[in-house]
Amino acid sequence: RTSAGRAYRIPTTLEDNAKLVVRTLSGIPVQDLYDHASDIESERIDNVELAFGLEKSGYSYEVKVFREAITSEIDAVKDSSWPSTHWIMMNAGETTNRGVELQLKARTEDSLASIAYSYVKSNGVHLDQINPDIWIDSGESVPTQTMSAMFSKRLANRLWGSINYYNATPMSYYSGDRTDGIAVADI
Repeated sequence: RTSAGRAYRIPTTLEDNAKLVVRTLSGIPVQDLYDHASDIESERIDNVELAFGLEKSGYSYEVKVFREAITSEIDAVKDSSWPSTHWIMMNAGETTNRGVELQLKARTEDSLASIAYSYVKSNGVHLDQINPDIWIDSGESVPTQTMSAMFSKRLANRLWGSINYYNATPMSYYSGDRTDGIAVADI
């Protein structure tokens, strides 16, 4: 199977009309925290995917190779020309993700097991600050590898129980904060 598509994400009402001013109880402006650019464009997401899979007797697998390009990303960017913290909602970057996904599933009438793995290489730029403009590499803002596993079983009285595990490699937020990755299990 092959697929290609284009999607647009229009700015939310908040992004398109952001204006937040901190005022005293008597209404005097103290600090202007957020504003918006007058020319915010819709984000554009272009994707291409090539997938191959097989399903037989309750078992299935699928392998996908994909490319996703996001342009005109909308985000809050710090404006350093202000004497205090001030953010402007605007188009702030572009990112391209390329990767592969693998998924295996086994199903019976009363149970389901699934395991999935994804490897993504991401690159792009993100506007971190204006006045002066500071651009950062957005390549580390997407986990390189993710893995999930799930087992569910039908219980009495039409109830289902499941055990899930999710793991993602370390990544950085645009703010510079870095995670050590995520490893979560739940029942």
